[in-house]
Amino acid sequence: MPRERVSGPSPSPAAKPRRARSVAGLLPVVGLVWLAVAAARIPILTPDVWWHLATGRTIAAGGLPQTDPFSYTLLGQPWLVHEWLADRIAWAVYARWGLLGVIFSRGLAIAVATALSYRLARRHAPLAVALPLVVLAAFALQRNWIDRPQLWTYVLLPAVVWCLESARLGARRAVWLLPVLFALWVNLHGGFMLGLALVVAWQAACVAAASDRAPALRQALLVCGVCAAAVLLNPHGLQGALYPLRYIGAGLRHTIQEEKPGLLDSTYAGVHFGLLLALAAALVWRWRAVPAPHRALALGLMWVSWPKLFGVALPFAAERHAPLFLVAGVPVLAWVLAGLLPARWVASPPALGRAAASRQAWAVALLLAGFTVWQAARLVPRDGTPAARLLPGRFPQAGAAWLQEERLPGRVLNPYRWGGFLLFRLFPAAQVWIDSRGDLYGAGRLAEEELLYRMPAGAEPAAAQLLARWDPDVIVWYFLTIDFGRLQVHPFTRWLLSRSDWRLVFVDGADSRLPQAPAGTTAIFLRVHPRNRAWLDRLPAVVLPPQLPG
Repeated sequence: MPRERVSGPSPSPAAKPRRARSVAGLLPVVGLVWLAVAAARIPILTPDVWWHLATGRTIAAGGLPQTDPFSYTLLGQPWLVHEWLADRIAWAVYARWGLLGVIFSRGLAIAVATALSYRLARRHAPLAVALPLVVLAAFALQRNWIDRPQLWTYVLLPAVVWCLESARLGARRAVWLLPVLFALWVNLHGGFMLGLALVVAWQAACVAAASDRAPALRQALLVCGVCAAAVLLNPHGLQGALYPLRYIGAGLRHTIQEEKPGLLDSTYAGVHFGLLLALAAALVWRWRAVPAPHRALALGLMWVSWPKLFGVALPFAAERHAPLFLVAGVPVLAWVLAGLLPARWVASPPALGRAAASRQAWAVALLLAGFTVWQAARLVPRDGTPAARLLPGRFPQAGAAWLQEERLPGRVLNPYRWGGFLLFRLFPAAQVWIDSRGDLYGAGRLAEEELLYRMPAGAEPAAAQLLARWDPDVIVWYFLTIDFGRLQVHPFTRWLLSRSDWRLVFVDGADSRLPQAPAGTTAIFLRVHPRNRAWLDRLPAVVLPPQLPG
């Protein structure tokens, strides 16, 4: 297949003398250090991290589970643990370094993903174009600094694009790294399916642009075939390879926010949308000059990460796909802009280039870089306790500790956001009603949890039917909440307080670290039933003050 031109300025065929390195090359290195530290300083926010850690612990203790062990409503139901390798690695890190290991892993993954994105951008764009764009992308990526296996996708997607672009430019051996990457990816995160779709789109564009299509088609079919075969290298075989399609069919798009198209509701979302618009405009302006594979990649990533505008949402667009555009689509924007802007705008003047490469400049730059790295090192988190790494009230820490101590019966009804934390802390002594594995529970269960969470007027009969259906012994729920605009007792908790068949046995106290937060995060109820007599006899009802918020 003949080589195509690249998006940026074409290099001169004449051999060029080797240029001295400019001190500007230190900027990305220092920036990555600060980025890793900043990402590691964010508290643990996502509820998913806990069930991933619990899964890794289960795998380490007894191998890959075939049925769900964590929920008393799903016991014995088949469970396809498609991200088993990511969970196993996460547990190994946690077992060795605790919560510090979790947050450092996050910082490292974000830094590596951004470094790969920057190197990808620099293939066809100068530093003056690539660095500002990658900085903007890293800023927008902040809303996705979460401790989940999708961090692996942030790293692997730009690596896959690097291999594709290397092969397109003549380094044919690079393409054979793709099956290795996909064999890893399929065991780490379901994003491999989108990566596979982008490989197919890239290869199809290569075939369409080739002057001799027969060999190009054979090459494309071979590349797509080996990548498709590689995703079969997982413990579940074909079922594991097709799992993302099953996830899409679970109907979560209408119940989980990240499965919906993004909204322009934050500065991060605004920057992401600005980059999308910039790439769209650049593609329109230089459509013919941009190689077909670059166009295919850009259009695919723009489509799946496009936000909802004026009530219109694109099919398959989702908020969770925004980071994929930021790490692999923004480099394409850099490539296109490098060819769009006049050369004098992106090239350093000769005198400035010589000054930036001088020994004096390097001495000063190394001194400044060392100082900034030292300052960053002072901000590295060193306290791995839950008090330091978890936001007050984010998870029911005091409630879970009390349940461990009192050893209450093990059928626990709980909110969606707390299920992972509770099963991590209480399993195997207790099982939860729901956690954030939405695809396993299905849209129906998520709707039931939403009913209890919202508890609108007139929902009492439906709530009573849910309790009768799922037959819990313990309810762990929000006590005070500000989710509905003002501080108040949670509506579901207030309803439980009015019932004689449930006894309030625990409420946690105020957290001095966050005095403006609700004073009571967690309420624990014990069902008044003969089977719970032993606990009812020794656990008196909590006496609440007569005046409660709301």
